Formats: sequence, C-alpha cells, structure tokens
Amino acid sequence: MFFSRTVVKADTNQPPVTDVAKNCELELKAIRQNTAYIAFTPDGHILDTNALFLQTVGYRLDEIIGQHHRIFCDTAYSTSPSYKEFWLQLAAGKLNRGIFQRYKKDGSVLYLQASYFPVLDEHGHVIKVIKIAEDITANHQALQNKQAQLAALDKSMAVIEFSPDGTVLHANHNFLQVMGYRLEQIVGQHHRMFCDDDFSGRTQISGAHWRQGNIWGGVLCGVIRKADLFGLKQPTIPSSMKAARW
Repeated sequence: MFFSRTVVKADTNQPPVTDVAKNCELELKAIRQNTAYIAFTPDGHILDTNALFLQTVGYRLDEIIGQHHRIFCDTAYSTSPSYKEFWLQLAAGKLNRGIFQRYKKDGSVLYLQASYFPVLDEHGHVIKVIKIAEDITANHQALQNKQAQLAALDKSMAVIEFSPDGTVLHANHNFLQVMGYRLEQIVGQHHRMFCDDDFSGRTQISGAHWRQGNIWGGVLCGVIRKADLFGLKQPTIPSSMKAARW
C-alpha cells in the first residue's frame, strides 16, 4: 500500500515576521511624530505621551505619567457612571471615537476630535489603550456661537427655508403662527403659495437669483391662509447655496 504525501510550500509572497514588526514600528513612530498621542493602562492610567499632546493640554511629561485620565476631565463627569462605563468598554476591547470635552492644566476647556484604540496581546487581552487626538477647540466654539445665533433668530423671527427653486423645506413656529399653516401643509410646496397672482406672475425671487447667493429684501405683501393681506419686511438670504431663508 502506498501513501501520498502532500508537500506544503511556504508562501514566498508573505514578508518575514521581522519586516512586519519593523513596518508596524515605523508606522507607530510616524503617528507619534505627527499626531497628539497618549497611551493608558486598560483602567486609564497614563503610560506615555508625546510633545504634541503635552503642548495641547499644557502639562509637562513628569506631571502626568502615572496619573489617571480623569485629570483631563471635570469632577462631575469623572465621578459619573458614564465615565466608569467609558473605561470598562475600552478595557473590553471596544473602540471609542468622537468629539470629547476635556480640560487643560490651566482649567480652560478643550475640545478634542479623538479615537481611543484598545491594543490587544496575542491572547486577545487588552494591554493598553492608545489615544490619538486633534485639537478642534476653535472650530467647535465657532460652531457653537453660530448655533446660538441661529437659535436666537429662530426664537425672535419668522424663519422659513427654501430649496434654490423656491420649494419650502422647513419653517419655524413663528412663521407658521403668522401664516396660519401647519408645517406638513407647506413642506414641499412652492413659495408662490404665499403670494397673490399678480406678484408671483411678475416677480422672480428664486431660481438663478438664489443659486447665485444674492440677498433679496424689501417690504412685501404676503397672503395668509385666511386670504388676508399683510406686510412683511423680509430679507431672503441664501444659506450655503442650498436653501434660502425668509
């Protein structure tokens, strides 16, 4: 009786293990040189960081090594159940990324666009957590200011949004109250529903005019649902070239 023997050849296309390890080391070095980087134990104690991270938070290296991550958080958050769960999830190997509010050494607020990466050993156990981050404080605060301004306008003015061709996208409570409509009655309808036949026939305030980003304003006569006439002093302002506000 003869037995066949299958010879398995090594895959010569695979790089040697030493080359893979070297490449990983070089990649990690590149990340640490160009990104704010910090490493933690699975329970949140600081192991290592780089100059970019230290510059971002305003600490020296010797001031944070061995300290817990909570030094970058306010007391209310760091003592909360959600903060405890944050570290339990990381210790369980789950990635976490997003925008995080943290604090510098001087107590000033810091907003970081960051990712927390659990690092696993060959047995699948988390041995450390690596965080890479970008300081987006200036952009985040600018966005908050714009949102606050829009919220103030929404509370004090009648606001409606149109697509560039004049189709209604949304309207706030003030506008609906003035015009006597419910939101579902006007979304998808054209701006001309608020105009008399004479005005809509001779005036073009949408289409190419809005797509060009022009502001259109004046005292207009509008038609409410009860078919009464009333005056509106209204600027029509293109919003990011996608919608116009009345």
